[in-house]
Amino acid sequence: AGNRTACWAARFFAAAAKLGVPVCIENPAGSRLWQCPPFKTLISKHKLWIVHQCQFGVPWRKATCLLTANWDLTDVALRCSGKVCSHTGQAHVQLSGSSKGGFLTAAASPYPGPFCTAVINALQQECRDQRLNRLTTLVT
Repeated sequence: AGNRTACWAARFFAAAAKLGVPVCIENPAGSRLWQCPPFKTLISKHKLWIVHQCQFGVPWRKATCLLTANWDLTDVALRCSGKVCSHTGQAHVQLSGSSKGGFLTAAASPYPGPFCTAVINALQQECRDQRLNRLTTLVT
């Protein structure tokens, strides 16, 4: 089921990209998704951004990849420079092991709110930019 879903997502992404629609697929940087042949092909044609979640206020560095087409995430693709967080100056929290019957990595499952806001702002800007480009083409 996972492979079918990945193939469907790759086809959807490619179709949206071809139509000029801003599109994004995210997964952890270490995900096997990025090794699937359809995604390797997409990565060769589009932009793969790496984001470290510590840059958006959480104490862990978790790397997330965002594959985009027709969407600039320059302002979102913030990366940390080392073991000490370049955003806070604090050491990163290591999420390994378990506590109270659950894995500590579960804490990193939700996206940080500021990260979500940055992604939405980037999408809104991209939509504004694309509309302006289309209007400019119609007027000239």
